[in-house]
Amino acid sequence: MDEPLVSWSFDEWSFLAAEGRFRLAAPVVNVPPIEAILSACGRSLANAVRLLLAAVPAASIGMQAACFDRHAGSRARKSRIAGK
Repeated sequence: MDEPLVSWSFDEWSFLAAEGRFRLAAPVVNVPPIEAILSACGRSLANAVRLLLAAVPAASIGMQAACFDRHAGSRARKSRIAGK
């Protein structure tokens, strides 16, 4: 019997690799390793970890931009609170 998180991971990445490529970063480069794991591996916790590690580049975001946006919003809130 599959663990719920394992099943969910495999199901979601199967969908993304097949029908949701537009949501992934550089799908031409990042989807083949995901598909290889999906087709070659059984659904175990260890293989779910392999799948997630293979999927990291496809799901990555620009952390520098995300951190900057978060901090910029924080500064704007502080300025409004301080009346500046």
